[in-house]
Amino acid sequence: MLKKTIPLIIVALLVSLLVGCNGTAETITAIELVPQSADIVGKINMSQILEDKDLTGLYDSLPKDSDTPQTFDDAVDMVIEEAGIDLRDFEEALIFGDTSSGTEDTNYFGAIVEGTFTKGDLIAAIEEAVDIEFNPFDYKGYEIYTDQDQQGAIVFLNDETFVIGTVELVKDVIDVKEGDEPVLSGEVIDRYNELGDVLIKVAASIASELTGGALEDAQDFIPIPIDLSALADIETAALTLDKEEQSIAFDLAICFSDAQSAKAVKALITLATAMIDMFETPQEGSGEIPIPQEGQELLPELLDKLDVEVVDSCLIISLHMTLSEIEDLLAEQEAE
Repeated sequence: MLKKTIPLIIVALLVSLLVGCNGTAETITAIELVPQSADIVGKINMSQILEDKDLTGLYDSLPKDSDTPQTFDDAVDMVIEEAGIDLRDFEEALIFGDTSSGTEDTNYFGAIVEGTFTKGDLIAAIEEAVDIEFNPFDYKGYEIYTDQDQQGAIVFLNDETFVIGTVELVKDVIDVKEGDEPVLSGEVIDRYNELGDVLIKVAASIASELTGGALEDAQDFIPIPIDLSALADIETAALTLDKEEQSIAFDLAICFSDAQSAKAVKALITLATAMIDMFETPQEGSGEIPIPQEGQELLPELLDKLDVEVVDSCLIISLHMTLSEIEDLLAEQEAE
């Protein structure tokens, strides 16, 4: 389900601004429509990111193949030519879900998207892009559009806001809007609100089922025996990415059930940093994590700039770099 829902969300974002609409829309605050069942919530300020010349200029510094647009403006022009839209017109998307419910067959994941669009044009564009035919049905006065297998759904809350995700999630948002179900409250939304106004932010409550499965998978890729059990004690995580004057700030706070687990994971990061220079490009079938050549050269420099500390029972990982430092690193990669 997730593999089908995410492309549907991306397509909707890319076609949502095809045609501007007229009229005054009902005021909607997206965060006030997130259902109580969500254990992860995040916001991407797309318009602010795409309108910042410093940030879009980083694309120009990336190593690129000859058949790839060489500048950000070239990339935007390509999208305009192929899809008829300007990416810099996007506003924001509030993404949320329930990670504890995820399996190969079902998932609870979606987004509340704000922009300017005409409903009929948006529906037609999604149908053409994904090669599906929507079958609308009424739910509490709202027309929900879903595919034949009900793998994904979209509903328009007003002229400027739509919800896209699983059918269950879309119904839950309507229930919250109509006052029939409670809005998200508790630790996740408290952490989210504490993160402030940044370019990207995510807050999550980490389900034990999720960490348990991830740890089992991780052991298959680690070439030496390492005790990862402390990672099973993660309770919450909060991530932000923001621009501070001429610097990019990435901050990740991972909180554990106790301080000892946080210290143990800090030790794992210290060990990984010390060992990273020992990694070589793994041979096919070796079972080791495949690290691209560019990553092998860039990763040690990034790890050297990490600031890792334990505060109470939380592990705080920060990476702050000036734009010129980032450009220099990218230029080094291109030269090599």
